[in-house]
This record gives sequence, C-alpha cells and structure tokens, in this order.
Amino acid sequence: MLFRKFLFLSVLFFFLPLCSNAGDFIADNDSSSAITKAEAIGKQIRSRWQKEVPLDETSLSQNGIRKIQEKQITLYTDLPNRKDVDELLEVFAQFVPQCCRFFGLDEKNYTDFHIECFLIGDFDKFKSSGAVAQVPKLKNGYALRSRIWLRSQANPYYQRHLFLHECVHALMGYAFGHWGPPWYREGTAELLSTHRWENGKLTLGVVPKTPADFPRWGRIEYVRQDIGMQSIRKETQQKEPLFMPLEDMFNLTAEDYNENESYAWSWAFAAFCTNHTSYREAFRQTSYYLSENFIQTNQRFFELVRKHNSEHAAEINLANDWLDFQRNICYGYDFGRTKIDYPQNELPLRSKSKVITVKTNCGWQSSGLILKKGRTYSISATGRFQLGNEPKPWLSEPNGITVKYYNGEPLGRLLAAVVPNIELQDEEQTGIGFHCPLSVGLNTEWEAPETGVLFFRINDVPSELGDNTGTVSVSVSEK
Repeated sequence: MLFRKFLFLSVLFFFLPLCSNAGDFIADNDSSSAITKAEAIGKQIRSRWQKEVPLDETSLSQNGIRKIQEKQITLYTDLPNRKDVDELLEVFAQFVPQCCRFFGLDEKNYTDFHIECFLIGDFDKFKSSGAVAQVPKLKNGYALRSRIWLRSQANPYYQRHLFLHECVHALMGYAFGHWGPPWYREGTAELLSTHRWENGKLTLGVVPKTPADFPRWGRIEYVRQDIGMQSIRKETQQKEPLFMPLEDMFNLTAEDYNENESYAWSWAFAAFCTNHTSYREAFRQTSYYLSENFIQTNQRFFELVRKHNSEHAAEINLANDWLDFQRNICYGYDFGRTKIDYPQNELPLRSKSKVITVKTNCGWQSSGLILKKGRTYSISATGRFQLGNEPKPWLSEPNGITVKYYNGEPLGRLLAAVVPNIELQDEEQTGIGFHCPLSVGLNTEWEAPETGVLFFRINDVPSELGDNTGTVSVSVSEK
C-alpha cells in the first residue's frame, strides 16, 4: 500500500471545489425522498439487466454439485452436508432484513430479492459444468447481478464473512442498480460482513473486540502494519507513522482490491464513519446516490456530512477524526470515549498561564487555547490517576508507566497535539497533529509547529479507557 503525505490544505482543496456545487445535484435532500428515488432508479436498471446464463442442472449433478433451495437463495455446492455449509441458508435469511435496515429500506419490498450462490470446493467441477463461465477470475469471491461465487474456506467464520460480503454487493445492486465508488462499495460490504453468529443469531457490522473470534479477518492488523504501528504493547524505535489521507481513500481503484490491505482500509473507514455519531447517517445515506458518477457520489458524502453536523468545520473535523482513528485503531475501539468535541470559541493564550483539567478516561480534549506557530510554550502536568484494575490497580502520573507501552510511549503518559481548524487555515499547516502527537510527560518546552488548537489526552489503548479514573492538571504558559 502506497501513502502520500499531503499538506492539510491539499485534502481540503481536493474536496471543497467538488462540494461547492453539490446543491446543483439535489432537488430534495429529505432522506425518504432520496430512498424512493434511489429505489426507482434501481428498479429501472434491473429491468435492463441481461438474463442470467442458464445453468445445466444435469451437468451440475453429474459433477457432484448439489442444489439446496430456499425462498430467497439457491445454493450450489460440491461440499458435503455439514454445519458450516447448510447454515448459510439461515444466515442469508437473517441477512436480508438486517441489510435492508442498514440502508433504510423497507424489507417488505425485497421479498422477491433472490440470489444464486456457488460455494466452490473443487473449482474444476464447477468449470466442467459451466457454472463459472461468467467469472473472469475467482480469488475468493465474486458477485454479478443476482449470482455470487465463493471459494470454500477452512475456517467457518471467514467463509461466512466472504459469503456475506458478496451478498451485500448483490443486495446493493438489486436495490440501487449500482455499487458506487470502490471505497464505498467495498467498505460497506466489509463493514456488514464483519459479523457475529452465535446460537443461530446473526449480527452484522460488528467491531471486533478480540482477534480470536474473527480468525483470518485481520483488517486491524493490516492497517496498523501499513502505518507502521505494528506494536501496541512494547517500546519501539519507530519512525513517524504513515497515514491514509481522505484523498487517497477516495482514489482507491478496483485494481487496488487485488490485495487485502485495500479491503482493510475500506473496512476501517466504513467502521469509523458508521460508529462515529457525527458521520453515521452521512455514510449510510450516501448509498442513495450510487447511480451517479464516482465524483458526484463523493460530493454527496461530504454534503451529507455537512447536513448532519452543525459544526462550521465539519469536513475539517472529519479529516482530523479520521487521522486520530488510524493511529489508535484497535480491537474493541471505544468510539464513545474517543469522540472529540470541537468547541467553537478557542482563544489565544493571553495571560501568563492557563490550567486545564484533562480526564484520563477519554480521548483528545480541547484546551480551549490557540497556539501560534514558532512561539515557545511551557507545559507542565501534575496528578495521580488509575489505569485499569487488572491484575491489580495501575497507578500512574503524567510521565506514564514504563512497564507497558502503547504506540511507542509509556502507558498513561500525557500527550499534546496542535490541530488546525477551518478558521486557522495556513498553507504551511500539515493537519496531522492527532497522528503525530507530542510526548509531554511531567513537563516540556515546545515550539509550536503550526498555528492551531491545543489538545491533550493520556496515552492509553482506546478499548481500555473506560476503567481509568482520575484527572491530570496541566499548566500552559508562553515563554
């Protein structure tokens, strides 16, 4: 995976011109009207679909391929009767209403939605029977209109994951007639196919808490490796981490998905948007505009971000929030505690010093101060707080606990970041403050690298913030 380190404003300039005329494309922005229009377009496109290539049922049977049929799915497989195969029929039955609810669709309108699924153990058997003639290349899975193909997997979870991924493509195509740009179609498919299947009950769109329950999935590991943050538990001599700018995410092409890294990044962005209250509805409702060209669909997403957020800098906040999520992505990520509040009235430091109280059980918190590029500031911190309870209470001060590390810094260490906002635009701003924070500890002197809002947090894994107690008192003064 290749990354480019753009200046902050290069991200803005990529999107703001696109968004400036977004109103030209929307006659009625009400979501119910948008759904109705999207489904009407989907129905019109379906009416022009080519008829599926007829299957040679005799040849299928002669090649040892059995057929299992339910109301909305017909499964062809050469695999024997066993739980991980036969349960896919029930998985699909529960998938349809849940997927419809995600997109805001009325599931009563999708009782005629039907797919043919080819679950392949021996590819040659399906090739001999002509059942894979429509598939140009089958690495893991493939979807075309109302048919999906997938290679069987040794692991039941990952087999269901691939199955659900292709089912999402099939339903999106049926509902909207299009899948949209690669970042969206693959991100949505990855998001919903990351699932839980327990006691015959399906849950879509799960954010994994541990890797053990999601074997072979590895999306979080791929992202952390790509940005150079492989280790979260030991001290590392790592270089400045890389990151995926929004522009690069939106520029992913179909060819990029020959590698699992692109699926991982698309899942990460979809999971971030869907679980972040500021971007949830914008991401979901983007599906109503998949019939437009890719640039227009991207415009829709940013227009919807602005619509669903009162902040005057919604797009800037999105870019900053996305960078923070990348650096701290982990199993069991706590989206509630890491949500960043952006106050509207930050002020320059005018008095000799200001004291800020930093909570230890939350992510980044605004100091309410604006630091000026090139000026030197003194930051000092005091306080004693608790990091978790297991196997015993861990007590820490702002320097952190050196027996445990996270992202190359001691657990509990005070961190700072200067982050630009839309009113502080400067062509020299990088906009990666959350991604490359300053290690403060008990005290430090710091020349502000850019003009921006000063934020603080203590260094801890986002999934483990909830059991922290106590605060840190931070004093900021200009030298």
